[in-house]
Amino acid sequence: MAEEATKKRAQRFRRWLLDNLAVELGRMSADDIDIIRRAYMALPDGKDGKPNTAVVERMIRRALLLVDDCDFRLTEALERSQEIETLLADMRRGTARFCYVLQRGGEQQNACGTQTGAVAGYVARMSSPRANVMQISFYDVELQRWRSMHAGNYIGRL
Repeated sequence: MAEEATKKRAQRFRRWLLDNLAVELGRMSADDIDIIRRAYMALPDGKDGKPNTAVVERMIRRALLLVDDCDFRLTEALERSQEIETLLADMRRGTARFCYVLQRGGEQQNACGTQTGAVAGYVARMSSPRANVMQISFYDVELQRWRSMHAGNYIGRL
């Protein structure tokens, strides 16, 4: 039963990939497509029983911008973008500790960010359906203030 569901999900992934990324497939290696496939397969099912592909689409959009704007290799950009999606999910559930480079000055900054409670409402109002996927906004609970970082400046989790 579980094997059948996995096969159906893999078929949906192939259709989704061809429908949504046909233009970009020429730029992608087998490793790149595998990263996208793993992210897609890990998605929770939505109310309609199908994966919520908006997360993967946002991840891919961010990765392509990292390639174009920040000179990342595509595989590296996809991995970074997937890490950022995981960070955002953790911040929506509670707090997450991470490190990034400040836009001004280039100093390394540690943060303990959240997007929960009243903060979540503010983040939702700031974001639009076409929100800039490169700008990550969060409330730093240690500094007690709003912060944001560019996706290209994200270093990793602490």
